Amino acid sequence: MFICRKTGAHRELENSRFIRSVATALGILALVVLFVWRNQGIILGMLDGFTSFNMQMGGDSGRYLDGADRLLRGDSLVGKQNNYVGYISIVALVKASGIPLQFVAIFHLILMVIAGACVFMLGKAVWNSGAGMFAALLFFENPDLAIWNEYLLTDSLYSYLVVMVSYILHRTGKSGGLWHGILWPMLLVTASVRPNGWILFPVAGVFLSMIWAKNITTKSAAITFVCISFLTVALLIPSFKNGIEYEHPVAMFSKGTVIWGYKGWDIAMPTLDKVSHGWEQGIMVAIKYPLDSAKLAITRIGAELIRVRPYYPRRMNIRLGVEVGTIYLLAFLGAIYVWRNKVSKLILLVVVAHLLILGLTFASYDGRFLLYFFPLIIVMAGAGMSHASQLLYARLTGIYRVGRS
Repeated sequence: MFICRKTGAHRELENSRFIRSVATALGILALVVLFVWRNQGIILGMLDGFTSFNMQMGGDSGRYLDGADRLLRGDSLVGKQNNYVGYISIVALVKASGIPLQFVAIFHLILMVIAGACVFMLGKAVWNSGAGMFAALLFFENPDLAIWNEYLLTDSLYSYLVVMVSYILHRTGKSGGLWHGILWPMLLVTASVRPNGWILFPVAGVFLSMIWAKNITTKSAAITFVCISFLTVALLIPSFKNGIEYEHPVAMFSKGTVIWGYKGWDIAMPTLDKVSHGWEQGIMVAIKYPLDSAKLAITRIGAELIRVRPYYPRRMNIRLGVEVGTIYLLAFLGAIYVWRNKVSKLILLVVVAHLLILGLTFASYDGRFLLYFFPLIIVMAGAGMSHASQLLYARLTGIYRVGRS
C-alpha cells in the first residue's frame, strides 16, 4: 500500500474546488429564489388553479386575441396581425386546447428560464463562469423583464428569443454543424413573433462573415453582400416592410415624434409638402434632411436607453436611473475587458440593429423596446462584475488570478 501525502498545492486545489462548489450551489439557489420572487404572481396563480391570477391586457392584446379567434375560425389575419402570426398562433393553440389563457404566461416563464440559461452561457463564453452567473442573477432579478410575463403581449417572449438566437448564433459560428439547422428556423420563429426579428437575419449573416471570412477583403465583400441583399429582400418581405410602414415613419418624422404617445419631448422638424407611409418617401426625406433625421433618430435612441420618463413618479425614475445606469457602467467595464471576444462583437451587432429600428420609428412610452436587447447588455455587465470582483479579491488577498478561469 502506498501512502500519498497531500502537499500544500493539493490542499489549495481541494479548497478551491470546494469554494467553487459552494459558490455554484449558492448561485443556483439565488437564481431560483429570484425567479420565484419576481414571478410570484404567476407561480402562485398556477398553484391555486389561476383563481388569483389573470393575464394582464395591454393596448395590443386585442389584436392577438382577435387574430387567434380568426385562426380558429379558419379566417385570414388582417392588418398588423400578419406581422405577429407566431405569437397569435401560440394564443390560438392555448385557446383551442381548452386550457386557461393564463397558460400563455406559463409559456413566457418557460422561455425565460431557457433565456436565463443562454445568458449564463453567453457570459461564460465572453469571459468566464463568474460572468455568466453574475449576468444570470441580474437577468432574473430585473423587475422590468419579469413584469411583462404577466401580459398578453409579445414583448417578453421576443426579448427571450433574441437571447436564445444570440446564443445559437454564437454556437453556429463556433461549431457549425447541427447549430446551422437550429439557427435559421429560430430566426424565422423570432421574426414571426415580432417583425423586429427580421433584422436578426442580416445580423447573422454579418456575424458569420466576420467569423468565417479568411481575410479582410473577403470579409468586407461578404458583409457588403449581406447588407445589400437584406435591404433588397426587405422590400419583398411584407411583414418586415409593413412592420415599419405601419408605424408611419414619415408622419412621425414630420411631427418630430420621439416617444410614441407623449409630445413633451417632440422635436421641431422641417415641414413636408406631403406625407405618405411608403419607404420611398422615407428614404428621400432622410437624404433631403440628413442632419434633422440623424438628430431625431439619436434623440429617440437616447430616450429609450435612459429609460426614465417625465410622467413617471420621481421615486420610480430614481430607481430606474440607478438600476440602468449601474448596468451600463458595468457593461462598459466589461466591454473594455473583452472587446476582442467574438461574443462581444455579436452582442454589439444585435444591440445596434435594434437601435437602428428605434431610430427609424420611435421610443416606447413605457420603455419596453429597451428590453428587447437589454439581456445582452446584462451579459456584458456580468463580465464587468466578474472582472471587478477578481480585481477586488486580488487586492484583498494579494493573490492575483484575474482572467478567464
